Amino acid sequence: MQLINLKIRHRIALLTFVAIVSFAISIIINNQTGQSNAQRLNGLQNELYPALNLATVNQGLILQLDQTIQSAITTGEEDALDIANTMVLQISANLRQLVELLPEEANPSRQLNKDVNLYYNNARSLAAEFIKDDVDFSKIQRQAAENAKRYQLLVEQFSEKKSILSEQFQQSIQATIASAKQAENSILLIGVIATVLMVIMGLLVNRSIINTIDNVTQSLRNISEGEGDLRSRINYAGKDEIAQLVYWFNQFVSKLQSSIADTKNTTEHLTEVAATLLSSSQYSELNVQQQNEA
Repeated sequence: MQLINLKIRHRIALLTFVAIVSFAISIIINNQTGQSNAQRLNGLQNELYPALNLATVNQGLILQLDQTIQSAITTGEEDALDIANTMVLQISANLRQLVELLPEEANPSRQLNKDVNLYYNNARSLAAEFIKDDVDFSKIQRQAAENAKRYQLLVEQFSEKKSILSEQFQQSIQATIASAKQAENSILLIGVIATVLMVIMGLLVNRSIINTIDNVTQSLRNISEGEGDLRSRINYAGKDEIAQLVYWFNQFVSKLQSSIADTKNTTEHLTEVAATLLSSSQYSELNVQQQNEA
């Protein structure tokens, strides 16, 4: 579509339209990125970060649990076993809270809780046997070895759980940073594109307006340089405000030409009448002279 077919105000409105569309797209991108980052940060604050803290605490508790049981066996104090029981209860409570924060952790957390209680119950029984004076090492050696393997597996599982949550935490932070950076780049790109488009549109609009005026000016010059030939008309193919000006100017010239033509016809008729009257007057005067001479 040629700009000459648009009204001048519409051409100028194109620049405003490009600016408004660019601004609207920037707002939409910024708003979507803000909402996405807000949700991600909310998840970090209310879910991942507390869950990571719970996993870190549980990892420390599972390590302390074995040390406490070993201390009870070494010192023969059963109070240490009560402390170990408190630790197990705390681990269970933390796992339940972890499920509340991250429902997808329900099954793994329940299994971990079950394994921790199984380990603790076996460890407490073994510790009670060790504390007795008549401990039978041949009887509990196999049970202790199996429970030691169970404990090592628990340590690995709690460590893995902490590592997974820590990685999710870091990934969420990196995703937030990357999203903000991408939004910044997108807005910058839109700004550059909008600026280029506005410059191009501005040049096109400016050139179209200048060409429009030049076309009309050239037509007027042709009429003027053509010794005022009223048969000449301004030729303009546009459909803008200049087209209305050209139309009414051509109408004015047409009426002026018609008026001048009517005046010319009237003048010629009057000239003919005057010539006839002059001829009749001369003829009458000649007759009078002839009569006087007779």
